[in-house]
Amino acid sequence: SLGLIMDRVTQLQEQVDRLAEMMSTCVGVLQRDAPPLPLGSADPAVIQARDAFAQNAHVMALDIVQVSKNIEMLIDSLPGVSRTVPQQVEQLEALEKENQLEGKRLEHGLAEAEMWLQQVRDAIRTVAQDATDPAFRRSAHT
Repeated sequence: SLGLIMDRVTQLQEQVDRLAEMMSTCVGVLQRDAPPLPLGSADPAVIQARDAFAQNAHVMALDIVQVSKNIEMLIDSLPGVSRTVPQQVEQLEALEKENQLEGKRLEHGLAEAEMWLQQVRDAIRTVAQDATDPAFRRSAHT
């Protein structure tokens, strides 16, 4: 579940980054490509440039709207978004209790592993001492 949440958060960050990049690019394109609009001009070239500019601006706006909708969808899909603050606090408290329980289990497991490690070290030490004790070696050969 945590992996799924992180994937969604990553997707959300990517979409926000994409939106910021698109908006920056759009502003630059609009500034660069905006045709001069002389007052009362009926020149076909000016009208065509204005219409092309309007069409490009419309396409860019649609792209921004789509990315914004994607962001809203990702936000809505995050768990807990529909919960009230007290419900979120309750869930956090339950998770904290679970975390403490798992921490105690981990500490118990670690203590048990350390006990086993000490027993293995003691056994190795005993074997090493017996192997180097001349009395042990004589009794092993007889």
